[in-house]
Amino acid sequence: MGNPTADQPLYEEIPLKRVTLRRVLDIIVVFLQLSLLVYRFFNLNSHGFTWLLAFLCELWFTLDWILTLCIMWTPIDYKTHPDHLIKQVAELPAVDMFVTTADPVLEQGC
Repeated sequence: MGNPTADQPLYEEIPLKRVTLRRVLDIIVVFLQLSLLVYRFFNLNSHGFTWLLAFLCELWFTLDWILTLCIMWTPIDYKTHPDHLIKQVAELPAVDMFVTTADPVLEQGC
């Protein structure tokens, strides 16, 4: 059939454990952010444009925090296996490198 070493993965995902206390603190922070947003939203008429800007900034921060929680609650560490790549590919292609310099005199002299 095929090469048995070709079936070996090039990387491995290792899920990491999260402390429950950290998740509770994250939920408390989200609750506080949402309560601040509700407070600012219901008091926009009495405070004007400045509170509208603060509300929009805090809304963006809250949405960013919620999206970040999705990543923080499922942490993964990747372990790479470069030796598996050598076993799968007989010869690796050549790599061309272009190195730039900040000095135009050195660039012309080479």
